[in-house]
Amino acid sequence: MTHGQFETLKIIGYSGFYKNDITFTSDPVDDLVKANILDRTIALVAPSYVVLKLLNADYRLIEFVNESSKRAKGVFTCKGAYIHEMEGCSIKSTYVECPIPVEKQDEASLAPPSRTK
Repeated sequence: MTHGQFETLKIIGYSGFYKNDITFTSDPVDDLVKANILDRTIALVAPSYVVLKLLNADYRLIEFVNESSKRAKGVFTCKGAYIHEMEGCSIKSTYVECPIPVEKQDEASLAPPSRTK
């Protein structure tokens, strides 16, 4: 989680985050329950089959839009995030722009505040 991602989460309505590494199986809902993740809104990086199964199970998903940082290879800055959720039989996606311009993220610390839940 970068500082830009954390600030974007705040715009979406969250004041904290908790990071949990999960290797998804064919039943991602059960994987989340086994990991004691009970929130119905989650940010994740996962294959499309996981995303689709979670959306169909009425999860609200946050997908960060990142770009490579100019400061180092393998470092990313946040441009914003998509919020995906089911609306009837369709997926509704809303984009939220990161409040910190990419240039300012490159100049400052990328680390977010301490993890919170």
